[in-house]
Amino acid sequence: MIYYELSDLYEEHITPFELKIKFMLFDYIKFYAFILHNKTKGVKPHYHCLIQVELNNKKAKNRIEKDFQDLKPYIKNVRNQKSFARYLTHKDYAEKEKYLDCEVITSNINQYNDLINQDIKISKIESIIKLYYDFILERATIGEVITYNDAFKWWLNKGQANYFLTHNRSILELSNIGLFQDEALQRLEEKEKIYDNNNYNSSYTVVDSFFETKNQET
Repeated sequence: MIYYELSDLYEEHITPFELKIKFMLFDYIKFYAFILHNKTKGVKPHYHCLIQVELNNKKAKNRIEKDFQDLKPYIKNVRNQKSFARYLTHKDYAEKEKYLDCEVITSNINQYNDLINQDIKISKIESIIKLYYDFILERATIGEVITYNDAFKWWLNKGQANYFLTHNRSILELSNIGLFQDEALQRLEEKEKIYDNNNYNSSYTVVDSFFETKNQET
């Protein structure tokens, strides 16, 4: 199957919903991901679209030109799908306005995620997860529950909002169940010299009851 770029499509001619329906109408389009770029002053709001078609190269371009002739898009074969998919949100373009992955309209979020993360090494994600463990432990030692917004902002600041949106359920479960009870209490013990006995005991009780409550809920 072949990937194509469709550009020179403008919001004044078609809404995002209408464009989505148009992609869905044609069964030879097996995948689509597109976004409306509308944050740059002086630039007409326009779409960037990535589609995957189940046709050979010549037939595909002719078919797309026919089916989208009312919009007269610029059609180009995409050789580097990862690079173009990442361009949708300007991930690698520091000088351009940024967009979130959740602003991309796609027929298959898993395929889109695979495209933009093709070369992200596991070691990089693992190192970020280790930093997140530290964040969890810091919150656990004072008995605070990590909310969805807390977690999303943390991953967003690390440039991995997309990873969070894909794995948020498991991340939040990891954040707030008693997996880190021993480590959290160990950290409290390490801080014993800082706290006086009363503060230490009250902090210990807060964390202990916090984890007991979360374990009962699960």
